Amino acid sequence: MTTTEVRKIIANAVEPKWFNSIEVTIEYGHIEFLQNFKGVSSIHKFLSQQISGWEKYESIPTVLNSSKQHFTNLKNRLDNFINAHQQQTENNLQSYWRTEQSQLQSNSNYFTYDSEYTDFLIDLNTRLPNSINGAYNFIIQTNTNLNDRNQFIGSLLAYEFDLKDKSDLTLRRKKESNSLSKLKNDFRAQLSESESQLTEHLTNANSDYKDYVSKIDQFKTGKEVLFNNWF
Repeated sequence: MTTTEVRKIIANAVEPKWFNSIEVTIEYGHIEFLQNFKGVSSIHKFLSQQISGWEKYESIPTVLNSSKQHFTNLKNRLDNFINAHQQQTENNLQSYWRTEQSQLQSNSNYFTYDSEYTDFLIDLNTRLPNSINGAYNFIIQTNTNLNDRNQFIGSLLAYEFDLKDKSDLTLRRKKESNSLSKLKNDFRAQLSESESQLTEHLTNANSDYKDYVSKIDQFKTGKEVLFNNWF
């Protein structure tokens, strides 16, 4: 069922005001997602967007399959609720809604398709598929077997991604990079300076040599004049 169809059903429901006024807060703390929704149609639209977003990925790691299925399940439940209870009064609606609300607000280990953590895991799965479990476990804050090399690498990469600019490893890498860059620049500057000094030295040496040769020639010429005069 599309969101447009949902709006039409709500418009013809016995309690349209109730359908448009209920509020739900959906939170997935591990990926820093927190959003409040007002009205059944806004919830339905969100779930539909998630399903559509997940379907755009050609391939996703196994650890994210449950997230993709989660939003499909929620939408199916919501569709069934709307179809089954559109003619109910407010008191009955509120009673039946508690179960659906509980499902929607369950703060479990799910990922939205547009989360930066989802992009990170999908990219990591392409580059280092053996490390995906370690990264996933770190993000959802569950135990990781750090004795396993691949899981340790995944955890470490997720740690750096999660903390970003706050990570000591990231800061160290940036500082080392800046330091190395400075060393390279200093080295180039020293090479340039050394080249300049060498050129200057050769120029001076060449000038001194010419002056030395000129003086020898002058000395030789002077001696030859004296010898010829004497002879």
